[in-house]
Amino acid sequence: MVNPNFHPINLIPCKIPRGVVPQIWIDALIEIYCRAYGLLERGKQLMAETFYYLYEQAGGFEAQDHPGWEDVVPELSRQVTFTAAYERMAYNKRMLEDPTNPKGKAGNDTRDAYARLLERLSAFEREFSIERRIFGSNKGVGVDDLIGGDDVTVIESKGLESTFKNFIFGVITSGFFRYAIAHEDGYLAPDQFETVLVIEEANEVLTGNDTAGTGGGQQFGLTGQSEFEQILDQAAGYGLFIFAITQKIADMPKSIIANSGLVFAGKVKAEDDINVLVKTIGRDPRFDNRDVAKWFPRSPTGWFVCQSSRTTSFTDAEPVLCKIAMLNMSAPSNAEIEELLLRRETAAMLHGASSSDYIYS
Repeated sequence: MVNPNFHPINLIPCKIPRGVVPQIWIDALIEIYCRAYGLLERGKQLMAETFYYLYEQAGGFEAQDHPGWEDVVPELSRQVTFTAAYERMAYNKRMLEDPTNPKGKAGNDTRDAYARLLERLSAFEREFSIERRIFGSNKGVGVDDLIGGDDVTVIESKGLESTFKNFIFGVITSGFFRYAIAHEDGYLAPDQFETVLVIEEANEVLTGNDTAGTGGGQQFGLTGQSEFEQILDQAAGYGLFIFAITQKIADMPKSIIANSGLVFAGKVKAEDDINVLVKTIGRDPRFDNRDVAKWFPRSPTGWFVCQSSRTTSFTDAEPVLCKIAMLNMSAPSNAEIEELLLRRETAAMLHGASSSDYIYS
């Protein structure tokens, strides 16, 4: 996702997935961005004002009232980009600072909120930045185009700026869930495949990592339940199964841990993480089960404590110790990836599929 010269996935975060109501997607997009970048309610309001204007200009809301809107709205919405949002917000800020504009008067809080938004979006101002080249253009694919068939897709983001990476993977997670809700039976429908999302460093994606607040030293962000807590609670009912991998268990929201029906716990050394983990599997680290708390920092590589709460049997809900078979495989080289993609495109051509059916350029 980072190398513009090697099969980049040119993703348009603002492109609405097929069948999703525009307002639902816009609200989710803004919520995820504000949580990732530590923006407060004022930031949400100004982003909503900007994005609703851009989607309205693109014709997305008007098209929603006509038959066949499920196919029309996504194509119209690809005209909305974060680059366009930055330019619109910069224009609004200039109008507020223009003394000759009679409608441009605003309080300092509005000016400060615009300044914070533009700081976060500044990557889309730089013409040759990765964010603008790969994620800021209207040429590319939407989140729903990443939903595969009976296959496996690995998306690597090494090198992408950390906060923006969290936002992008948050949008992908939300998009898969919103797509499922928008279609009857979700991924359990006859024309779909049950889908598994494996999210690494989930504590960052599911909570956001920028708590800069208002810029005045406060360390707080948006309050209330995040969208990801709802996703982990309800996704399985639509055939979407999410594995959240984290090395910082104590940083995960309690509701997300509570909604995790399966727990696989390997070596853990941080005291707070051990306490959360031992209580999660139904033990108390202070009294009778102190040996369990001592086990996690000393456990060998490949050994996991596994526990399931998705059972009606008391004995089946007990945690068990398992040794996982080692998988000694090296990462593929660029040449190997090139060959695999060439085979895939060739197979598609032989079966009569167009090149637009694939997400790789």
